[in-house]
Amino acid sequence: MNRRLILTQVVMYAAVLTACGDGKNDDGRIPIELPLQVGGIWNGSATGTIDPSPGTTAISATAATNLDDADISFFTTEADIVSGISQFRLVSDSAIQAVGEILVTEGETSQDDDTIEGSFTAYAPDGYVFSFDAKTAACTLTGVFRETIDQDLEEVKSIDASYECRDEDQLITASGRILADYNAMLYEQPSSISRIAGDVGNSENWCGLDFSTTNNNVELAFDIFNDGTQGIVNGSNIEGCQYSGAIDIIDAAFNLYGITLTADACEFLDGTYSGLATYKAGADGSPDEFIYQIDNGNTITTQPVYRGACVVN
Repeated sequence: MNRRLILTQVVMYAAVLTACGDGKNDDGRIPIELPLQVGGIWNGSATGTIDPSPGTTAISATAATNLDDADISFFTTEADIVSGISQFRLVSDSAIQAVGEILVTEGETSQDDDTIEGSFTAYAPDGYVFSFDAKTAACTLTGVFRETIDQDLEEVKSIDASYECRDEDQLITASGRILADYNAMLYEQPSSISRIAGDVGNSENWCGLDFSTTNNNVELAFDIFNDGTQGIVNGSNIEGCQYSGAIDIIDAAFNLYGITLTADACEFLDGTYSGLATYKAGADGSPDEFIYQIDNGNTITTQPVYRGACVVN
């Protein structure tokens, strides 16, 4: 079912100098439709394989993530109001990760699915390469973006897309399919710095595992301070890497955060990384989680950290 989602039925207008004409309102302004609402957190499955480095075996493109134990999960930001482009991040803690952009285009008729297309950089996990012996691959994504209404009159969104990765000679070296459903329960929660850092002037401790110069996950500790506008991050891991940065609210209505971290004293991992994150409240005695994916164009990591006191020696 093809639908244009316009929040609270608000229509934005562009002012024009002429007084009237076809397609204009009585006040001489032309209505502009908002882009489709494509932001979200998505859970699903993927097919496809990547080739191993010498001495290892090929693995599937799929692996469990920290988001509801789905095979794959990804973040998408709301579409830019001018270009319609959304940021796309394929999130995994042990398999292929990816960063890129997508564009969803409304179908021509109410019977047509909306289409999705995009491009992204895929990163092979440690110990693996794509078939052209590279750690990253340039890939494209095409498919459909569906919106339907279930028996409870709730809106259901899904993505069914194929991807291809090509080498320098434009030969296909990796391909597969992604099927994913919109996770409204996780995404449609308000975001705020106080949820992850406490009240203004306070801070919270978060612990987890970190990517490492030795390619092994090592213990990591973060302190997130609420300065009233951002979450100010300071942290370190047991190898001596020092982190500083900030967490920002993208849209307070949704559970997606922007994050930027600078790594220092981390050898070849030094640099500034940026990405997206989400907050997941603990249940049945489990701690709260803050799951982030960051990259610097060469290196990428997806990591969960958990609320609680921790010490990194």
